[in-house]
Amino acid sequence: MNSSTLANSSPTQGPKLTTTQRLFTAHPADVDETYFEHLRAASSFAGGLAVCTFCCFVHALIPGLFTTSASARVERMHERMHHRGSTEK
Repeated sequence: MNSSTLANSSPTQGPKLTTTQRLFTAHPADVDETYFEHLRAASSFAGGLAVCTFCCFVHALIPGLFTTSASARVERMHERMHHRGSTEK
């Protein structure tokens, strides 16, 4: 450990993260992903939520359409999200 690492560390928390590390790599590492793996997964969830938004909007206008589409998709997405980073996939 060099002197700059020691200067930026706490005895109870270890080395402090830089702002860049905190913003771009800390959370992906928490879910056992690289930055790009996390980008792909989060983008996939965003796309799924966009589809849910569309289904809910159409359902609001025409209640007989998409009666379970959004809720079923959200349940599947929740299951996927819950098991990310798990070895039990």
